[in-house]
Parts: sequence; structure tokens; C-alpha cells
Amino acid sequence: MERKKNIFDYCGMVLMQFGFSVIVMMIFTCIFGEKAKDFSMMFLLGKSGLSLSILLQFLLLTILIVLLRFIFFTDRIIKNLTVPIRTTLMMVAVLLVTSIFIIICDWFPMDNIFCWIMFVLCFLISLLGTVGMLSIKEKVENKQLDEALKHYQDKGRNFDE
Repeated sequence: MERKKNIFDYCGMVLMQFGFSVIVMMIFTCIFGEKAKDFSMMFLLGKSGLSLSILLQFLLLTILIVLLRFIFFTDRIIKNLTVPIRTTLMMVAVLLVTSIFIIICDWFPMDNIFCWIMFVLCFLISLLGTVGMLSIKEKVENKQLDEALKHYQDKGRNFDE
């Protein structure tokens, strides 16, 4: 049984996903920053770092992604969809929202195929990293719950004796 999530759980998800995205972008900035600064707003500062406006845009995007996760993975809103369908719909929604950000925030030229390839690569790395971290977190929490249940059951047996 999963406990009911509260606002702090969602804030934690936002910070974890935002942090991972920023780390990926820092790596990309070190590798591609100087070459990309002339045609991408994301790399406006070159190897010097990420601008405050880009970081705020990433934070807003991350908040929207966590909101999408809430919409697609809680039974409060969508009740009768299987997990694979929910996951697929969420990934499509995330790609759509991210593409809107790319266009509105002018992160890179729309007609540059290399930029789109890098976007997809960054998206996949972020997705895999987030899924990996959430899987590890779930395993640790499940192990703690199993240990607590075993302890509770052992305590019950000792009481009966």
C-alpha cells in the first residue's frame, strides 16, 4: 500500500528532476557550449554556464512535468487506464510540452536537425536518469517496508508465545 502523497513529496520530485536536468545541461554546456552559443539561447553564456532565464524555464518545465505525472499516475483524475497506456500518454504529453517550450523560449533553431537530435538525446538521458533514481528510491522504500513488516510480524509472534 502506497501512502498518500503530499505537497512535499511533489516538491521533492520537482527538485530531484530539476537537479538531474541541470546536471545533464551542465555537461552539455561544457561539451557544446562554445560551439552552440551563437545559435542557441540555451548556451548563450557558452562554457560559462546556464543563464538564470534558462534555469527558470527549466524549473517551470519540471513543475509542469511533475503535474503531468500527477495527472497520469494518480487515480484521482484518470481511473481506468493501464500503466503502459498512462506512461505512453505521459511521455507524449511531456514531449509536447517540452517542444512548446523549445518554440516559445527559442531554445534552438527549429530547422536545425542536429539540435533536435541533441534534444532527443538529452530528453532520453534525463528520462532514463529520472526513472533510474525513482526505481532505486522505490526499492529502498520497499526494503524498509519489508523490514518493518517482518519486525512487526516477529514482534507479534513473540507476544503470542
